[in-house]
Formats: sequence, C-alpha cells, structure tokens
Amino acid sequence: MSCARTIVALLVALTLVACGDGQPPAPSCPPAEEPPAFGRACSADGECSGYLVCIDQACGWPEAMSGVEGQGTTTITFTRADETLTTYTAEVAAGDLARSRGLAERPCMQPGWGMLFVHPDEEELQYTVEAMRFPIDLVFADADGVVVAVASDLTPGAPGLISSGAPAKYAVELAAGEVEGRGIEVGDGLVVE
Repeated sequence: MSCARTIVALLVALTLVACGDGQPPAPSCPPAEEPPAFGRACSADGECSGYLVCIDQACGWPEAMSGVEGQGTTTITFTRADETLTTYTAEVAAGDLARSRGLAERPCMQPGWGMLFVHPDEEELQYTVEAMRFPIDLVFADADGVVVAVASDLTPGAPGLISSGAPAKYAVELAAGEVEGRGIEVGDGLVVE
C-alpha cells in the first residue's frame, strides 16, 4: 500500500471512530446561535416565541435543551419488579401550553433527559410527531405509573397520531433508541419523584 493510501485509510478510520461509524456529529444542544427572542423580558411562557420558555423573567432555553435543572424538572425512573431499569431528568409539561408545545420545533435534547407530560385526567392519549425535528420514543403510563404503551423511533414530521390505546395519565418523550436500549416495555413501572 502506498504512503498516500495509508494516510487516507488512517483518516477514514479516525473519522469513523470520532463520528460514530461515519455519521455526522449530533448538533450542539443548545444550538450555538440564539433565536431572536432569546433574552427578551417575559412573565410567562406564552410571551416567548417558538420553543423558548420564560425563566427568571427572560426568554431562554427550555431545561431539556440547556441541561439545567430548575423548577420545571423532576426525576423519572422506569422500573421492573422493583429493579431500576433507567433514570432520566425530565422537563415537566403539566399546563395546557406546555403540553401542546412539548418538544415540537426544538432542534435537540440533552442526553439523559426527557419530557414528562402530566395530564389532568386518565384517558386514552394521542400524540403527533409532525412538528418534531429529531426522532423520539414515546412511553405512556396510567395513573398508577404502569406503562401501558410504547412507541419507538418515531420519525420527525410523520403524519398521524400515536395512541396510548388504553387510559393513561402520563406520557414521556425520550430520545429515539432509549426504549429499546433500556428495555422499557408495557407493564414496567414509571416512578415520578
């Protein structure tokens, strides 16, 4: 093998190692460029545009993007037979506005984070990924914290609704691959701290 071919082969190998089998690196989260409304004065989330939220009276990154725990975060744990499967930090979407926004339009989410949707009543829930910008997994749990449905690798922008198929009070959005990678399945427990 010539010296030039050896160098090219080494560069390809280094690129594969550094970028995970040749895939481009994940976008930085939060993005380096701030949206125009970033830092604008506010008193409620509805005053911030897009996916920005009102934190300390200024429009800023949502917790699941910044990785900074705050008032709107909690810890969630998935369990099976009293064994912990995995734990996440979750941004809580409990109000109507937060539940309707969810992770829609956000470019990313920090590793180890998710979004917990808390619904006022236990009923069959339906979600869409039409406004998502990255793939997610979706887990539904009833009021007792029992997982009633899971949906994996949901493609951003896909039309249609994803249903819990059974009464549920909670929905959890996670990065794609978490459900399969952590072995989360129907019948597991969801503990919200």
